Amino acid sequence: MLFGVASAPAIWQRTIDQILQGLTGVQCILDDMVITGKNDREHLVNLEKVMKRLEMYNLSVNKEKCKFFKDEIEFCGHKIDKHGLHKTEDKIKAILDTPEPQNVTQVRSILGLMNYYHKFLPNISSVVRPLHRLLEKDAKWDWNEECKVSFKRAKDLVTSEQVLCHYDPELPIRLACDASPFGLGVVLSHKMQDGTERPIAFASRSLNKAERNYSQIDKEALGIIFGVKKFHTYLVWS
Repeated sequence: MLFGVASAPAIWQRTIDQILQGLTGVQCILDDMVITGKNDREHLVNLEKVMKRLEMYNLSVNKEKCKFFKDEIEFCGHKIDKHGLHKTEDKIKAILDTPEPQNVTQVRSILGLMNYYHKFLPNISSVVRPLHRLLEKDAKWDWNEECKVSFKRAKDLVTSEQVLCHYDPELPIRLACDASPFGLGVVLSHKMQDGTERPIAFASRSLNKAERNYSQIDKEALGIIFGVKKFHTYLVWS
C-alpha cells in the first residue's frame, strides 16, 4: 500500500482487526498495539498468541519500539495503570495553554479538545453550554462574563485528578442520573469492597429546545433513558 493514501489508515485498521480476531487481551489502534494480562503468566500467553498470529500473516514488529512488562502505559491519549484510566499531562497542558477564543472557529476547536476527555468530566455539557450558544445559527459573537466563567470551569474540570476505575464484571455497578434545566448528566460507577464508589465513566448532553420545556420529572426520566442507552453494554452484563 502506498504511503500517504487517504484510505490507508482505515484499510489497515480493518485488516489488523481481522488478523487479531478471536484473540483476547489485545487491542490495536492503527500501529499502536497493547497486549495485556492479569498477571505475568497470562500476559506471556497472550503475547505468544499475538506473535504467532502476526507471523502467520508474515507481519513483524520493531523490537526497538516495543516495551515489555510495563506497570503503566500511555495509549490513545490516556495513561493506563492498575488504578484505572488517567488523563495525560500533555493533553492537559494543551487545554490549559489554550487562550480565550476570539471567534467561532476557535470555540469549536476548544470544545473539541474538551470533548476528548468528556468521560472524565461530570456534567461537562451543562458547564460549556454558554460556549455552545455561540455556535447556534445567527448567534452574535459575544464573549461575555458567563462565557469566561464557563471556560474557566471547564479548564478546572480537565485539570482535576479524576481517575476512572477499570470495569470489573465481578463488582456491583451503579448508574446515577441527573437533569438540570439545560442538560443531562450520568455517572457509571463501581461499589468497591470497602464500600466506596469509584467512577467508571461520566456522560452528559445538552437538552434541545423541545426537551427544555419538559417538566422536571420528565427531564429526570429522560436522564435515566440517556444513561441506560449510553452504558447499556455495562449494565446488561452486570
